[in-house]
Amino acid sequence: MTRQRNATIDVARGFTVFIMPAVHSVLTYSTTAVQTSMLGKFLGFLAEGPGAELFMLLMGISIVLGKKKSPKEIGYRSLQLLGLAYLLNFFKIILPLCWHGIPMNVFTENQIPYDLQGWFLLFQMGDILQLAAIAYFVCSIIYRQKRYFIWAIGFGLFMNFITPFMWKIQVQNVFLQVPFHLICGMPPNAFFPAFPWIVYPLLGLGIGAFISSSNSKRFYSLLFLAGLVLVFIGKLIIPFEPIEWETDFYRLGPGGTLYHAGIAFMWLCLCYLSVKYIKGSWFFTLLTWLSKHITAVYCVQWIVIFWLSPLFSYHHLGLFGSLFSILFTTVLSFSLVYMGLMILEKRKQRNNKTLPCTTRQR
Repeated sequence: MTRQRNATIDVARGFTVFIMPAVHSVLTYSTTAVQTSMLGKFLGFLAEGPGAELFMLLMGISIVLGKKKSPKEIGYRSLQLLGLAYLLNFFKIILPLCWHGIPMNVFTENQIPYDLQGWFLLFQMGDILQLAAIAYFVCSIIYRQKRYFIWAIGFGLFMNFITPFMWKIQVQNVFLQVPFHLICGMPPNAFFPAFPWIVYPLLGLGIGAFISSSNSKRFYSLLFLAGLVLVFIGKLIIPFEPIEWETDFYRLGPGGTLYHAGIAFMWLCLCYLSVKYIKGSWFFTLLTWLSKHITAVYCVQWIVIFWLSPLFSYHHLGLFGSLFSILFTTVLSFSLVYMGLMILEKRKQRNNKTLPCTTRQR
């Protein structure tokens, strides 16, 4: 039996996908002046508030709302995500490098050598898909346990507070460095290390236990209050943390992680209210479609953005050029996914029509 989709989760997750091309276009194409302008700050708020953190929080929730998997299925799906992550790195970076399609200032500004070592660094670079592979494995295994929500929340809070100690670990072995970077590395080796980012899907796993089994209005009211509490606690802790923890979005300290988790909680509540009181919205229909095809859209928009870098250049566009690039990459990415799905659907229908004929001939 197929479980009914949760409209709130679809709208929340679809929104994180909707803003991806805009956020990534500005990060890739726009000058520092644009990135620090009102446009850049607005997109920065969306990316660092209801963006990546909410994206990972929803992953934990979705594991609970989906079908429980066997250990074999969990391992297979995790390896699929990990393989897709490195395949994406190949298509979005290595392939255009072969025809000199990546601007040279990508290397100079990020202090990456333009040689085989630099190419390998870009290929093994950890992004959110690598994090998703690790998080899916950990959360799915925990979900199989009794009282998994207690384990998930407890383990998430524990990992949050030991994160700074994990950052101090150094690995010299070349073969262990790649997995080590995925666990507690830093850019450009890994943009979303498991410490502290796995905290969000673990908290989502805990939240998911109550979404399907409780009164929605009461649940989201309590979730909003929990978000406020996390924001308050996070703000209390942050002043006692080193300043670099607060300024590095990808390596937030315990206080910053709790603060952003609280923002994600409250944003999810706003999505619930939007779904409840706004009916028949074409925008929600689009967000639901994006939620259903999240992996395809994520991969395609990154390939589009990198393959268009010879056209828009790297950290070169002003305000109007940035606005055009946002519109262009968003429409192109969504259109390519839509057309690809339509082609696959037509091919599937064609195969279904020819199958009875083949059977009769036999």
